Amino acid sequence: MAQLTRSWFGLVLAGTLSLDTFAAESLPPLVPNTSLAPKLFVRFSSGLISNVGTTKGSGFSYGGGNIGFVYFINGYIALGLGYKAESNFTSVPLQGIDIFERIYFLGGGTVASAVDSAGARSESHKTWNPYLGLEYSNRSFYVEGDPTATTAEGRAVSGKLSALNLSAGLDYRLSRHWEFTTELNSTLLAFAGSDPRVKIRWIFLSLGGNYVF
Repeated sequence: MAQLTRSWFGLVLAGTLSLDTFAAESLPPLVPNTSLAPKLFVRFSSGLISNVGTTKGSGFSYGGGNIGFVYFINGYIALGLGYKAESNFTSVPLQGIDIFERIYFLGGGTVASAVDSAGARSESHKTWNPYLGLEYSNRSFYVEGDPTATTAEGRAVSGKLSALNLSAGLDYRLSRHWEFTTELNSTLLAFAGSDPRVKIRWIFLSLGGNYVF
C-alpha cells in the first residue's frame, strides 16, 4: 500500500512538472517595442536683457512665458519649435519664434514597452534627461523710452532682431506623461535688426512642465 501511494504521488509530481515545462515553453517571450516620445512644454522664465547696440541699457524680465513642441529624430536628437514672450508686467520687450535642436545625453527621447502573454503592458523610460541645445530666435522688440523726450534718441524704439542662443536643460520624469523641466538659455551671437541702435543679448532661467505623448 505504501509503495502504491508513493508511485501515485510520483506520477502526480511528474505530471505537474511536465505541465509546467510545457506551459513555460509554450508561452511567447515578451515582445519589446521602442517608440519615440515627442512632448509639449509650457515654461515660465525670468532673466536679464541687455542692449549692446549703439543705445546701451539693460533690464530684468520677470514675467516671461514659453510654449513649444519637441520632436525626436531618434532617442538622442530632437528638433523643436516654440514661442517666447518676455515681459516686465508693464510691457513685452521681446516676443517671437524659436527654432532649436537638442542633444539628450542619456537617450531620453524613447519609451521602451513590452506586452506579455497575458496582455499586460510594461513601459520603461529615463528619469533624468539632461540636454544641450542650439537655438535660433527671431524677435520683435520694444525698448521703453522717456515719455517726456523731445528727441528721437530718447523715445521708445521697436522693431525686429535675431539671435543665436545656447541652452542647457534638464527634463525630469514624474509619470508616464508628465515631466518637470528647467533650462538656462543665453545668447551666443546677437544680430542687429531693423534698428542699429538695438542689438539685444539675454540670459533666462525657465521652469515648467512637459506633456509627453
